[in-house]
Amino acid sequence: MIEYIADCIIGTPLRLDSLIDVMTGIPPSVVAQMQVKGMIKELGVWAPEQVIPPEHFFNELAKREICVQVTTRQELT
Repeated sequence: MIEYIADCIIGTPLRLDSLIDVMTGIPPSVVAQMQVKGMIKELGVWAPEQVIPPEHFFNELAKREICVQVTTRQELT
């Protein structure tokens, strides 16, 4: 079994209450912009990992100073 652990790292904003705004507002905004540009063509209800191109999504988050670090862990048998 392989386990993937994703950590989202952002800098501390000037106002602590704006941290919630950044983490809840920017990722959906990036996805909406991708839909408008036609990068997400599927209609209906899908899990994000099924329809969002991950490389573009994470690059867009990085442009907004949101870093996602992925660590993998595998059991050795």
